[in-house]
Amino acid sequence: MDENFYISLISFTAMSEDHPDLPLSSQSLSRMLSRIGEGTVNLEFSHKLIQQISTGSTLIYDITSLSSYSQSISLLEYGYNRDGLDLSQINLSLIVDKNLGIPVMYDLYPGSIADVSTLKNTFKKIEAQGAKNYAMIMDRAFFSTDNIEEMVSADISFIIPPTSTLKNVKEEISAIHKSIDDPEHLKL
Repeated sequence: MDENFYISLISFTAMSEDHPDLPLSSQSLSRMLSRIGEGTVNLEFSHKLIQQISTGSTLIYDITSLSSYSQSISLLEYGYNRDGLDLSQINLSLIVDKNLGIPVMYDLYPGSIADVSTLKNTFKKIEAQGAKNYAMIMDRAFFSTDNIEEMVSADISFIIPPTSTLKNVKEEISAIHKSIDDPEHLKL
């Protein structure tokens, strides 16, 4: 496909309508995409957005993996593949401001890095960007004793479901199971 095909596709995007002065040629978009994940582009992006977020924001954090056949992407590594594919992958982490509904930070990790081990680094990056007094919502892939202790000691509010394999969690749920089933015992 030639450049004219890509330019015609780009001309129909919201970006071209909202920002008609942007250079949206295939070359300029390729240059921009090649910079993502390298250098400080993601930190500059995050810093500008996080400065505009009000204190007390609720941030939602998650990771997805992007699989590839490429031999030239240094972050591609084999790890737990959520899609069950036998491919190397990159892990893309994304932080979204719950109230605004927009991403405010992203990061790339090698595909062999487990979700649970990214959290401490993510907190450092959030705080380096100037965010304060925020709450985090995460899925159970980030649950670990170390992560809970880190959030408590850093005074970070959080919502995270425990892994169901934890013996103590199972015992607690079993002990109060009857009161959970009865709405009369629900306390907010």
